[in-house]
Amino acid sequence: MEHHAAEIVDRLRSLALEQEISEIIDVYVLRPEDPKPSSTDGLEIEGPAGHELFGRDGAGGSYYVLTDGRILYVDSEGSFGIVGADFKEFIAIAAGLPGWHDALKLLKLEPVDVAREKWRSFVDKWGAEDELDEPWPDDEGFKTGNPAEARVAIREHFGVEPLADPFGALHHAVRMLGKDVSVTWNGDPARSF
Repeated sequence: MEHHAAEIVDRLRSLALEQEISEIIDVYVLRPEDPKPSSTDGLEIEGPAGHELFGRDGAGGSYYVLTDGRILYVDSEGSFGIVGADFKEFIAIAAGLPGWHDALKLLKLEPVDVAREKWRSFVDKWGAEDELDEPWPDDEGFKTGNPAEARVAIREHFGVEPLADPFGALHHAVRMLGKDVSVTWNGDPARSF
């Protein structure tokens, strides 16, 4: 199992779909020369025996792997949560939900059926699934023809099957946070998704 950031970064770098990963999953691989966040950035994470940063998103959020394999995501505004029981589940969720970051905003709605209904309305309103078959721009360096092909290629590379209910899996993952992980932002407790 991939429980270390270096293993995750190696897997992400071995994938020739860097542009697709950044568009579909919204993960930019942490490179050795990239600055690592420190306590001077105002972000403090406490978890079970630690955490390792492995990537960022386009808005300044950060992805961490906890020692038990769970994937912790902290967005640019300091909200946080578990987004996968492990890296493979995270990939399956993120590749299965178009614009998966938007789904995070709806997860507090209880029960999951209410949240899923709101998500379905959001996807329909904005046509998120309609864009899956639209071709990528020619000059952007994509290796696949469209987002639908990219989602399949990403899952195949990481050896994950598509999830029947990726929204439900994300809803469940966020609830795996527990009291063993805490995040503070400039000394104040951050809010979970």
